[in-house]
Parts: sequence; C-alpha cells; structure tokens
Amino acid sequence: MPNKLGVGFTFEGPLFNPNLPSEIYQLVNHGLQELATIEGANRVKEQLYGPPAHLYSQSTRAERHGAHTRVLRRGVGATVESDNVIVVDAGKGFYGADVQYATKVEKLYGMYKKTRNYLVANKDSLTEKYIMPDVIKVMK
Repeated sequence: MPNKLGVGFTFEGPLFNPNLPSEIYQLVNHGLQELATIEGANRVKEQLYGPPAHLYSQSTRAERHGAHTRVLRRGVGATVESDNVIVVDAGKGFYGADVQYATKVEKLYGMYKKTRNYLVANKDSLTEKYIMPDVIKVMK
C-alpha cells in the first residue's frame, strides 16, 4: 500500500494472480503504469493550477489551487513499486521523498482523494482500456 499521501487502489481478478507467467506480469505492469500515469498522476496534476508565481500574491483564493511554484505539480508521478503495484505520489518515486508540503495541499484540495475515488469507481472500464488490449494480443 502506498504512503498516506499517495493514491492507492486495488484491482482483483484472474489477471492479478501471482502465478501468471512473467510475460503477462510485464504486460499488466505496463498497462497499470499507463493507467496510473494518464488517469492517476495527470488527473492529480490537473487539479493543481493557479496564476504564475509572480502574480500569485495578487490573485484571489478562488484562483489559487495548489500551484504556487509548480514544484508539487512537477513532482506528481506514477512509479512501479513491484508487480501489480503502481504508486501515484508527490515525488517520492522520482525524488526519493514527497514534496514536504504535499500533505498540506492535499488537505486543502483533496486531489489525491478525488483521483482515487475516480479510479475505484471506474476500475472495470479502465482495466478494459489500459490492461486488456495487450493481454488479449498475447493470448491470441
């Protein structure tokens, strides 16, 4: 399970069986990586926006949405932790540690929570879109 800040979600079914051949694991991990990057990390990043840093202090609170310097936005990414485990976090996978104020921004805007809810609600269609096409090619 990812750290308390990252997005975690569980997929279950025959494709996530630990006894599958390694080729299938590679395909599933590749599909999960795409899913976590496109639907996870990018969705979190889209929720971090605001005026340019030099205009931030002149903007209203409604215009600011967690992107003062854009460091947190740049830090959000998806990394493969192990087979069938992909983590979307605030920089730990790329920089070795999360951006230190990421928890504060998450409490204000809930971008990870919203993304997790989206992924869980749509996991069947996302599995079909990102994981199944490659697996079906190999099975033929």
